[in-house]
Amino acid sequence: VTRFADRTDEEFANSRTAAGLRGSVEDLSGYLRSFGVPLVRSYVQSVDKPPPASKNWVDEGVVGIIKDQGLCGSCASFATTGTLESHYALAMHQTNSSIVPLSEQQLLDCDLTAACDGGLPSGTFTYIKANGLTSETVYPYEARNSATFSQPCKRDLLTPNNLVVQPGVVTGYTQINTGDYDTLLSAVGLLGPVATMIDGTTPAFRNYQSGVITGPCGTSTLHIVVIVGYGETADGIKYWLIKNSWGTGWGDKGYAKVERGTGGVGMCGINTLSWYPHVSVSSAVTTAAPTNNPPTVGPRSAAAVGSFTSQFSWGLLALAATIIISIRP
Repeated sequence: VTRFADRTDEEFANSRTAAGLRGSVEDLSGYLRSFGVPLVRSYVQSVDKPPPASKNWVDEGVVGIIKDQGLCGSCASFATTGTLESHYALAMHQTNSSIVPLSEQQLLDCDLTAACDGGLPSGTFTYIKANGLTSETVYPYEARNSATFSQPCKRDLLTPNNLVVQPGVVTGYTQINTGDYDTLLSAVGLLGPVATMIDGTTPAFRNYQSGVITGPCGTSTLHIVVIVGYGETADGIKYWLIKNSWGTGWGDKGYAKVERGTGGVGMCGINTLSWYPHVSVSSAVTTAAPTNNPPTVGPRSAAAVGSFTSQFSWGLLALAATIIISIRP
């Protein structure tokens, strides 16, 4: 029995997942068109060789520590930092203890697209591209966001000397669209960990302790985790290895295996929508001062987009699998 076993699906979703990730693709597309935001298919970075039969980035020493998001639906921020920690480590040739835990609280306080009730890595990667990101030590996690608690962005902490990831190091991101299993497999196998949506509300997932999750599982993808590898069990079950943000007391010390290759959106919706950052250490802009505003998205600023989240949850963005805007490197 796990610590989440006595909660209903709704209670659990409201306290441990991004419960704001609800809506419809149709509502989102119409609303964005009214703002003049272009709706384009996402850019998918190509890979020129087949992925290996198995991959484990944890064993290769480029995955950061397991964290706990607490009673804040900030999984998108944790998936962003978890993915970026690994891609930055790969670019910098870092391993294990040299990987610096990045700050989720900076994203919650300073990025208009991040909150305790939802968000997307596409928005947070865009923010980091322009503003950089400091460490957990400099900007500690508080399990709350500025929109709810009127807590302003602590800009005095975001000096160039305090930033681990300088502005410009993240040059963009790739979004992997719904059901694109082959691209997801290649991205994880050849490029590094990938943030992905998943249904984290059902008992099969929230009460997981060991083995491979093979169902029953829904496709209400209110949660975002990091895929850090994949493989196959001795009895032939193919799986994704995921890193969660519910502490080391959940699952197998914070990790889980989810069946892969099941078709469509995948087991628990794991192949619904995924992202990974493009990192170029040589692209760092060390003299750029962090701003409190994300960069422009289409003809309207992200601040304008952020202003309508009270009417339309960021979950609409999460469900718009093939129309979310992507940024080329």
